[in-house]
Amino acid sequence: MSSLLKFSELRQSSLNILQKLSSEVSNYEETKHFLTSINSTINSIKNDTFTIAVVGVIKRGKSTLLNALLKADKEILSTNVNPETARLSILSYSESPKAEIYTIDNQKINVSFDELPQYTSATELGGKGDKLKLSKTKYAQIFYPNEILKKGFEIVDTPGVEDPDESRSRITLEFIDKADAVIFLMTAIEGGLKDSELKFLKSKVYSNNGSSKGIIFVLNKIGSLRERQLKNDLPILIEKNQNLLKKEFGFDVKIFPIDALEAFNFYRGLISVNETKFIKNFEEFRNYLDDYLVREKGKIFLRIRINKFINEHLNFFLSNLKKLILDKPLGLNEIEKQLKNDEESLIELEKKFNHIENEYFQEKKDLKIWTERTVKEEFNNRIVISVNSINTLTNDLTKTISEISKKVKDRLNKVISNLIDEFELYDIKIERPDFNISIKQLDISNYYSIEQVKHKSSNDGEIAGKIIGSAITAILGSFFPPAIYVGYKLGGFIGSYFDQNEVVENKVRFDAIGLTKEVESIRNQYINSLCHNIDLYFESTMNNIKKLIDQKRKGMKSIYKARKQAYNMKLEDYNNYVNSIKNLIETIQEHKIKLEDIVREVNSL
Repeated sequence: MSSLLKFSELRQSSLNILQKLSSEVSNYEETKHFLTSINSTINSIKNDTFTIAVVGVIKRGKSTLLNALLKADKEILSTNVNPETARLSILSYSESPKAEIYTIDNQKINVSFDELPQYTSATELGGKGDKLKLSKTKYAQIFYPNEILKKGFEIVDTPGVEDPDESRSRITLEFIDKADAVIFLMTAIEGGLKDSELKFLKSKVYSNNGSSKGIIFVLNKIGSLRERQLKNDLPILIEKNQNLLKKEFGFDVKIFPIDALEAFNFYRGLISVNETKFIKNFEEFRNYLDDYLVREKGKIFLRIRINKFINEHLNFFLSNLKKLILDKPLGLNEIEKQLKNDEESLIELEKKFNHIENEYFQEKKDLKIWTERTVKEEFNNRIVISVNSINTLTNDLTKTISEISKKVKDRLNKVISNLIDEFELYDIKIERPDFNISIKQLDISNYYSIEQVKHKSSNDGEIAGKIIGSAITAILGSFFPPAIYVGYKLGGFIGSYFDQNEVVENKVRFDAIGLTKEVESIRNQYINSLCHNIDLYFESTMNNIKKLIDQKRKGMKSIYKARKQAYNMKLEDYNNYVNSIKNLIETIQEHKIKLEDIVREVNSL
């Protein structure tokens, strides 16, 4: 396989890879600019052509050579023996034949193939050109459906090197400068390189290029030589011209002896391979031209195009794609932060509640201990059990209980307030219940009373009366014995007289021990009531806290659940997006490897 054929295959493979890559990434939003670079690279590779300019004086067979180079099955460029080419023509590929004329005032005119000679053909010696049209023509662009042209060749057919028209000569030199290869055509039947051709090379071609790069020397029409000339004279002629060129320009050149007409007839099927004598010469020239073009331009340009695409576009795009999947979208990150905050808030709520609950039980225990101690101390200090204080005992007891209740209530409210305040951070408000305690009333009458007792005076009066009566009797008895009896009775009567008034006496009943026990019973009942109310108060408060905490927890969990569902949906979308980007990255990397393989193969040509 020739290097050009292999190169053409690699070139087409690179286009196929890029076109497939373009198709596979076109559905992604992120690939808009990347697609532009792909298509730009495709166009660059497609537009990379091998420009070959054929230069020579008239009647050297330029048009015939060009037809042979194109392996045309019919004439694309006229091979008329007359000097047809008066204006430079460029042959490029197109699926359908067409021609465009570019004028000296930079206008473009579309013409048919039949009209083309009017703009490009010489008028002298029977040419078909139109003087007016020729004078306005700068060059012609001819498009033709030829396989060689399709592979990226562009052929430039120039006017003769002896063209006296300075403007035409200048245009020719411009295209020679742009050409990737210049075929300088000489003929064997005229002895090879003529003075005019050498002068043209010295003054026009090498003065521009400065080296032999891109100049391929061809000695045409060897088929017109006799056998003796072919055998004896042709090698001498070639050596002579090579020496002349080396002498003039200081470098070795290779001159290819060919017969373009025979090659053209062979490619269009007018003669068979057995009838040809010089087709191998032409193939050798053609292979050299192909190798030269591939070596000097094709592989360099294709490598540059692919490497530039990989390094400046593909790798950059891959890097951006990888960054896309390394960083989560801001929205997902925000939701994740919110979810984390929700989880931490729930945990914090549970911790705080457990802490409050533990404090609650301890505070209740401490409060009950404090209450019992306080009640006992206050009762001991303020309640006196004695007859003297009996009248104020009930009031003292009521006042003491009231003041103790206030102290207990204040302390209880303070404890509960502290517990509740810890939850105000969560917007929890708890109604504080009232704290009222009723106790058993003290009945003093059961332990203390004053009874009024009425009674007559004692027999002391009677005794005194009898003493008096005895005294009377003693006096009277001396006179009258019976008087003793009478005196006794009289004394008794006098004594009874002394005792005839009733006496009223207050009898006090005071059960100090019983009353003390009763007060202690009231105190203990009061302590029990206080502790019971404390339990009820704490239980009511804690139930409210639990209820509100449950509501808060449910609300937080509901928000968390809704946020989690939204997050999962976004995360699923993001994961699908990440997977699609990963697939895209994998696809691009696969095509990158293929393109790198092509570069390696191109370098090996």
